[in-house]
Amino acid sequence: MSLAISLLSVLPVELVFKVISFIDERKDLLALALTCRTLEKTLIPDHINHLEIHCPPHMLDIWDHLLKRPVLWQCVKTLGLTHSANDTLLVPPKFRTLKYKWQAFRGNHWNDEESLTSLYELLPNLENLTCFRVVIRHATPQSILNRLSETLKASGCNLERLEIDVSVTRSGHNPPENLGRNISFSLPSLHSLSCLSISVFNHVDLEGLPIIDILTKAPSLTQLKLHLPHSEGPVSRILDTLFALYWPYLKHLTVEKIHKINIDNLKLVTFFKRHTTLETLYFDNMLLPGCFPTTTSSTPSTLRSLHYVSRNVEESILRLGDILPKSTAKNLIHLSISGTMNLELGIENDGLSSLETCILPSLKDNILLSFIPKLVKAAPNLQKCCIPLEKTSGAESAIEILPLFRPLKNLTHLFGLLRQIETTELSKQSFLDTFLELASLTYIIASSPQGKSCIRLVRQQAPSIEFEIIPFHFSYRRPEMNLNQWNQDCFYKKLDVWALGIERALNPSDTPRVKKEPGPLFWWVFYPAPSPLTVLKARWHTARRLFWDMRSLMLKLHSVNPSITMLFTRSL
Repeated sequence: MSLAISLLSVLPVELVFKVISFIDERKDLLALALTCRTLEKTLIPDHINHLEIHCPPHMLDIWDHLLKRPVLWQCVKTLGLTHSANDTLLVPPKFRTLKYKWQAFRGNHWNDEESLTSLYELLPNLENLTCFRVVIRHATPQSILNRLSETLKASGCNLERLEIDVSVTRSGHNPPENLGRNISFSLPSLHSLSCLSISVFNHVDLEGLPIIDILTKAPSLTQLKLHLPHSEGPVSRILDTLFALYWPYLKHLTVEKIHKINIDNLKLVTFFKRHTTLETLYFDNMLLPGCFPTTTSSTPSTLRSLHYVSRNVEESILRLGDILPKSTAKNLIHLSISGTMNLELGIENDGLSSLETCILPSLKDNILLSFIPKLVKAAPNLQKCCIPLEKTSGAESAIEILPLFRPLKNLTHLFGLLRQIETTELSKQSFLDTFLELASLTYIIASSPQGKSCIRLVRQQAPSIEFEIIPFHFSYRRPEMNLNQWNQDCFYKKLDVWALGIERALNPSDTPRVKKEPGPLFWWVFYPAPSPLTVLKARWHTARRLFWDMRSLMLKLHSVNPSITMLFTRSL
């Protein structure tokens, strides 16, 4: 069975790069290259600078193919390992059923030990490996992790990114006793590590994980993320070590899901004074009583993104002016505040002149009516704003709040208000009249039936206005990321992206639209120009189905542009 295509010789190189960039699971490209010689020569390594492989060990027959193809070794820069003794814990039902069918057809039973042996033989050859991700579940044998650590040490690779995820995959399953006590990720290459992410969830023993050892042996970090469980003693020691260390190039710090842990104010002051390159600060669920008013005067003026979860009680008032000194507020681009019911600005006019994204907590209507006019004056260049109203708020509140944004000439995204619009024609018409006065507002969040009915009304009476529809909960707590890119990273799957991406690029005049897909309650996005994608779908495939996907892709391409010639030398 062979396949010859002239696809890449017909399409512009820029378009090829664009389509490839939308595929977030690089194993698809590898699988295509392993099944098609034309794609192997074209895509690897000339057109692919980054290749990612991520699959559980019981599907690691792909390593056998890699071992036989040294030309691919230099392309593998990211390696992910997920282990579970039970297939059903790792894959969705559709994928699981399809995989079982193919296993039965092939008459093959996976052997973990044999697959892992292939992996261990391959690792020393991955000289360009820079990113390693390991997901440790309750069923992960200690022997696998020990041998994996030893193999990585012997490989001599210089890791730039290390991601460790330790969790229980399903409620009712207990992690093995002393999980990870003898695991050591203290690799010789940690001196070049620039990005470190450690996620440990509840019911996992922190004492057995060498988190402090990793932190102290990675002096070149630029990004650090810690997601720690509710374990006061070990977490306190980890945080004490964290805020006592110094990383001269640290730009992004995330510390989340910390519950009722007090941090010494002096350590925070010292930490902020020393880290003058810090750009993103993400404190989620941290209890920092009284420390921000004293420490933020030392916060570096380079800070661009701040997410802060306050632990204030309902009666107390949180003033943004106390959290943000003038030098920091002036340069801040993304701001997210949550966890409080009473919020005051405390910042002078144009004090947030660089602010582009602002996510507010759920505030009472009377507080919003006084807060938003001050915010509009302080942040005249605001582009995206999230204002989740209380559940008790009605349509009158939403329609009353919306006109307050009229002075913002650059506002393009507005989230939260549509949840409260009633379905009566009067309330929808009032919303439409007010909405049309905000000439720059072209992107909206709508996850409720009320919001969607408003969108339909706007499209009927103002068809020239383009909208982007994004589920509200996906956008709420990630202010530092571009929303378009975020949705691409989350949902662009498989080869449908190739066909639909090229179709959109070849037909840029298509009008945006919304379509409800069966299954999970998601609203997929039809992106307006200039984005090259019109739709995204979540479909699950195995590598053995990629031939059929490739055939479907080329048929779609041919229907879009008949000048694209393809030759099937044999029926697929």
